[in-house]
Amino acid sequence: MADRLIPREIIETPLYQAEASQLGFGAKELDEKLKDLLFVIARVPEEFPTVGATGLRVAHYTQNPSLRLYFTSTPTHITLLSIERVPLDA
Repeated sequence: MADRLIPREIIETPLYQAEASQLGFGAKELDEKLKDLLFVIARVPEEFPTVGATGLRVAHYTQNPSLRLYFTSTPTHITLLSIERVPLDA
């Protein structure tokens, strides 16, 4: 349980960075929107569902605009692989 309090390092892949830059936000604005979600991902990634048998996990930012993040995790790192805008009802 104590391990859940130790945040993992978050790594952004080049694909994630490219997709994030196309969302129409500045880096600081996107960081501000996602800070609470990334806080949870960094501490309890296993709480997020996996995508089939791929080992990828998916997290949803459900405010406007609605975003979906795909990531993997290890005991020490979270790797953000992809981010996309999705309809609010998806």
